[in-house]
Amino acid sequence: MNTVVRATDPLLRAGAQAFLRSRPGIRLLPATDTGRADVLVLVEPRVTQAHLGALDADGQARHSVLVTDDLPTSGLLRAVHRGVVAVLGLTGCTGVDLVRAVLSAGDGTANFPARLQGELVAQLARVREQVLPAHGLTVFGLTQRETDVLALIAEGFDTTEIAAKLSYSVRTVKAVLSSLMARHGLRHRAHAVAFAVRAGAC
Repeated sequence: MNTVVRATDPLLRAGAQAFLRSRPGIRLLPATDTGRADVLVLVEPRVTQAHLGALDADGQARHSVLVTDDLPTSGLLRAVHRGVVAVLGLTGCTGVDLVRAVLSAGDGTANFPARLQGELVAQLARVREQVLPAHGLTVFGLTQRETDVLALIAEGFDTTEIAAKLSYSVRTVKAVLSSLMARHGLRHRAHAVAFAVRAGAC
């Protein structure tokens, strides 16, 4: 797994690289070679918004591991959005901890301290309750109208029955379905229902 270590402090960078060097399954790349990295390790006593912004500055999608004693909770969702799948405490982090986190990150396995897990769940709940409804969306990336239509299709209702139940025109129901299916590459109604079930929308 190609891995790049970044740190402002050269001693922190050298220490993390020493832990990871010659470990089976991990290949260290130069700090400038992030374009080929599967995992990016960022070691900073305090992670700032600038650090988070630089995680995917080259446009490459990769998993990141943060090793820090100070990740502001206000940056947690941004960190996850930028590909962070693991956060380790800098104080007390062992070589075993770091190697395990890097190998797990390569598979996309998340590893957050309990405190950050709780905060992440709370932030996602706030997004679900306050942000998405204001824009007519659900946490599944579907509009409320799309969710309502899919739920009734899953129950076996046809287009005319759905229109009557939701007080929409048949044309509106068809338009909702057509837009949803085109946006998500769905081929037919059964495919749309399967998509909705997988997303937890019905």
